[in-house]
Amino acid sequence: MRIGASTACLYPMETEKAVATLIENGFRIIEIFFNSFSELELEYLEKLNEYILKNNCEVVSIHPFLSGMEPFLFFSNYGRRFYDTVDFYEKFYRGAQILGAKKLILHGGVFPDRYNLSDEEYCKRFDIIAKRGRKFGVETLHENVNKFRASSPDFIKTMRKIIPDSAKFTLDLKQAVRSGYSPFEILDSMGNSLKHIHINDHTNGKDCLLPFYGDFNYKEFFSECRKISYDGDVIIEIYKNNFDDVTELMRSAEKLSKLL
Repeated sequence: MRIGASTACLYPMETEKAVATLIENGFRIIEIFFNSFSELELEYLEKLNEYILKNNCEVVSIHPFLSGMEPFLFFSNYGRRFYDTVDFYEKFYRGAQILGAKKLILHGGVFPDRYNLSDEEYCKRFDIIAKRGRKFGVETLHENVNKFRASSPDFIKTMRKIIPDSAKFTLDLKQAVRSGYSPFEILDSMGNSLKHIHINDHTNGKDCLLPFYGDFNYKEFFSECRKISYDGDVIIEIYKNNFDDVTELMRSAEKLSKLL
C-alpha cells in the first residue's frame, strides 16, 4: 500500500496548480480530480503529463467532475442518454490513459432511485461502462458515496454477485460514516473487490478530518485490508476547509506511511 493525495484536497485551486502544489510538498502518488471540460483536451493533458513525469510523480486514479450528474446521465430511464454518456466518458478514460492512471472513480446512481432501475438493469449499465473503460486499460471503480446507491453494503454485495468481473470499488471512509455505516462494514462488503481507498478521519460531530486528527483506528483498518490482500493505493481525500496548510497533508501522509 502506498500513500498519496487527491487534488480535490485543494479545490477550487486549478487542477494543474493543485498537482504542482502536491508535488512541491513531497507527494509522488496523486489522484487527479478533473474540474472542467477544457482539462480533457489533448494539449492540456500532454502538458500536464510532461510536468508529472518530469517530477517522478505517478497519477494512479482520476475522478470526473460530472459525478453529481451520473444518476441523470447513466442511470435514468432514457436509454439514448446512457449510451451517449458512455461515449462521452471516453474523454475521461483517454485522459487517464495519457496520464498513466489505471483507475476511474464513479459515483453512480442515487438512493432511493427516482428512476426505479432494477438491480439487474443498474448492474448491466455499470458493466457496460466498465467494459468501455477496460478498452483504455482503465478500471472503473464504484465509490460508496452517501445518498448514492453503492453507499449500502447490501447493494455492494448485490453488484458483486450480479457482475463479479466488473464490480470493483473505492472505499471512502468519510462517505461510510455519512451513510451511517462503519468503514469496516463497507470494507467487509467490498472484500477483495476493493481496489482503491480514499482515507480521512472522523470523530463525534466531524466526519471529514485529516488522518490522525480524529479517532479512527488505522492500525486495525490496515490489518483488515491485509487480510483481503489489498494491494491498491491509499489516497488522502478531504476538503480545503478541513485543514489550514498543505504541509499538514504531508505530515498525515508520513504518519500513515510509518504505520504501514
